[in-house]
Amino acid sequence: MGTPSEGDPPAELAVGSSLGRYQVRGYLGAGGMGRVFSAYDAELDRQVALKVLHAGAEPAGSKIEEFTVRLDAAGEERNLERERILAEARAMARLSHPNLIAVFEVGEVDDRVFLAMEHVAGVTLTEWLAARPRSTPQVLRLFVEIGRGLAAAHAAGLVHGDVKPSNVLVEPSGRARVIDFGLARTVAVSLGGKEPVMGTPRYIAPERLAHRRADARADQYAFAVMLEDALRRAPADGPRRARVPRVPRYLARLLARARATEPSDRFPSMEALLKELQRLRRRRSRMIGTGLISAAVGAALLIGRTSGDAVARCDGGAARLAGVWDPSVDAEVKAALHGVGQSYADAAYERVSTQLHRYRDDWVALYRQACEATAGGTQSSEMLDRKMACLDRRLAGLRQTTTLLRHSEAISRASSMVAALPPLAACRDADALLAVVPLPEDPVKRAAVAEVDRAVAAAEIDRQAGHIEASLRAGQAALERAQAIGHAPLSGRAGALIGRALADSGRPADAEAALLDALDAAVRGRDDALVASIEVELVGVIGLQQNRVEEARLLGRLTGAALSRAGAATDAVERPRLLARLGAIAGEHEEFAAAEKLLVETGVLMRANLPEDDPRIARAEDLLASVYLRAGRYEDALTHYQIALSISERALGPDHPQVADILNNVAVAYSKLRRPEPAAMYRRALSIVEKLPEYTSTPALLNNLGALEFDDGRFELALQYHQRALDLRRARLGPSHPDVARSLNSIAAVYLETGNAPRALELARQALPLYEAAYGPNHERVANTLALIGEVLRRSGRAKEAVPLVHRAVAIIEKSFGEDQIDTRWVRAYAALSALDASPTAQTRQHAIAAIERYVADLQPGVPDRVPLLFGLARAKTPSTRRASEATLAAVREAREIAVTRRPLAVAEIDRWLAAHAP
Repeated sequence: MGTPSEGDPPAELAVGSSLGRYQVRGYLGAGGMGRVFSAYDAELDRQVALKVLHAGAEPAGSKIEEFTVRLDAAGEERNLERERILAEARAMARLSHPNLIAVFEVGEVDDRVFLAMEHVAGVTLTEWLAARPRSTPQVLRLFVEIGRGLAAAHAAGLVHGDVKPSNVLVEPSGRARVIDFGLARTVAVSLGGKEPVMGTPRYIAPERLAHRRADARADQYAFAVMLEDALRRAPADGPRRARVPRVPRYLARLLARARATEPSDRFPSMEALLKELQRLRRRRSRMIGTGLISAAVGAALLIGRTSGDAVARCDGGAARLAGVWDPSVDAEVKAALHGVGQSYADAAYERVSTQLHRYRDDWVALYRQACEATAGGTQSSEMLDRKMACLDRRLAGLRQTTTLLRHSEAISRASSMVAALPPLAACRDADALLAVVPLPEDPVKRAAVAEVDRAVAAAEIDRQAGHIEASLRAGQAALERAQAIGHAPLSGRAGALIGRALADSGRPADAEAALLDALDAAVRGRDDALVASIEVELVGVIGLQQNRVEEARLLGRLTGAALSRAGAATDAVERPRLLARLGAIAGEHEEFAAAEKLLVETGVLMRANLPEDDPRIARAEDLLASVYLRAGRYEDALTHYQIALSISERALGPDHPQVADILNNVAVAYSKLRRPEPAAMYRRALSIVEKLPEYTSTPALLNNLGALEFDDGRFELALQYHQRALDLRRARLGPSHPDVARSLNSIAAVYLETGNAPRALELARQALPLYEAAYGPNHERVANTLALIGEVLRRSGRAKEAVPLVHRAVAIIEKSFGEDQIDTRWVRAYAALSALDASPTAQTRQHAIAAIERYVADLQPGVPDRVPLLFGLARAKTPSTRRASEATLAAVREAREIAVTRRPLAVAEIDRWLAAHAP
């Protein structure tokens, strides 16, 4: 058998095997002293990198054995190299620094020495430098972090011993981490004799090559060689310059000293080297700030000069906020929000004012930082342009937000509009901004891009405010202009806006097409953050609105990778949105454990990045509670609904519309628990939203009130609520919106129970094409409508017409939800009723018994759905010439008891059956 290749894991640690409490998940590669695996720490529920050292010493007779194997005082062999590595690894485990990989544990299992280390994503320094041109300031920033990590190790008495680009990891966020201390040397330990020279020749210090004692200054030598190599790859003053194979003069002397032949001629420590490097960078910044910036850069910075001192000024950011968010605008917003006379106006104003002040201050600070970085010579003019374009988009969104807030109609959405302002952190992410296709060189086109960008940002705020059609029109106009300009990132941003607006308006197929076009533009524009955001949106449009679950989940996995590329700022915003969508999809398909895990993680991420009383956390709790509700965990659902309610009331005030939305859901949970509170809570919620005629959730609340009255047999009240919901939906959304179909079906069900089957059939048939047009012919809502039409036909004595419709409904639901989900059991039970009435053969009776019994077991006692099902089950079990069993009679009497108050039309038919089949 041949020797395994370097890419193959050793057989004794195959995937799935364990080492102590660590379960091996995959093979990552080989290091200088061992092999590295990805593993799972079951005890602490975390992923780790598991480095397993080569067993024992090197093979007997190897050269290294001369230096590692000794006899102790008792004459027993000791592996000094192994002991040294264990000692150093334990020292590393006590050391915590943001630029070092953390070592969690050092141990031995079955003579295997292992290190459990932090598992992080990233690329090596070699790959980072090769990915694209890096400016001198970028290189220096990264190397300062590398130096800080090494300095921390040196301070703890550790020397790395193999500093080289492949032992530096650069995370997606841009942070540098020094890895693989496998060849480190403890300062206090000397093996005696000639220590074997191990490492990478280019970075080995001369004293080590001469077999002399080496200390932390050997790492300094390697650091300097590595930095010089990196600088020779980097443009001198920014990414737009041609590459030049030279080291900037102001750094040459520092590097020469750090890589001096004699250790005594180097800096006394890594800390001293870093201190000098920082001093040179500051000096360089002052030189550029006093006269070395070109006239073009000066104009771009809007730098003015004070009389006589020629000092660059970067304080123009505050002036740009005049009329956007200043004391006068603040006063107008306060007056507008209080002018509507709502009890929650004070809380709404205080919250949005505080958030807008913080956003304003952060914007001004970023403006200053971007300006000063270029003025100080640590940032290119191209980078400045990109940061300013990003800040300009944020400013346009802020301007539109405060414009809308000055109108009283915005009060119901004030907090959510402000919370939805895009984060400013993305405007400081240099790597992400540099990756995007640059702005046009032509100043006319560049100005046009800025103008369209502002229009897109303003239209996005319109969308958040509920002005969907206005937002859609603005987005389409912006896309046409963007395509004419030919700037792909701008086309992507405009197309993404259109896709979101189409999704909001209930047109998921059109939304998907628009988002895919936008995704193509974003990819061509190399805008990783936009790519990730669009993919998150598509997961919802495909998986939730169109029920194409497997496609959505595959896209979700790809989106996770896109988020890693997009950087930390984008990840913090978009990953919770992605997890929430995937959790909702899992919940819809009754994969409750998966849904719970995803939604709990959503809440954790949100709490890590948002204030504890942020309304978005309340919405995450609300979504988790809804999963518990579907799972039948009603107490858990109520608990999390109440958490969401508490956060919303605290953040927004007790009469805010979001509070009404959650009250609605709390009422549903109470009703499932058979408690008396639902009606009062529904009415409290309705009293809140009725004061806001434009509030979008009002129809849904009316629909739930109607459903409550319907279940209790108060059909006249149910019809009133459902009709109001229908009227609102038609007026706000148009006659063809799928939400209109929802109201049509609800009203049809009322007419069916009050004896007007023709009207019920007419309305359900109106709903069907609305759903088919919006979601396609194979969506669950289409199936539900087909089942309703089938039930109307069955109860009208037309069961044979019903059978093909309900069979189609079963096929759709089975494909969407699988064989054993509650939705599948529900539609099969009603399909069995139609088949039983159409052809009451022995075969159809047996099929009906099996299907109905499975679904009835899911239903709580006393619910109205038990009436037709228990009665149908009795008819299937008792042919017309036989007397019914006692169990069957008991079930029918239970159905009659429910029907007396809740389904009175069924009472007469049940009585006739009892007369024929009771003893």
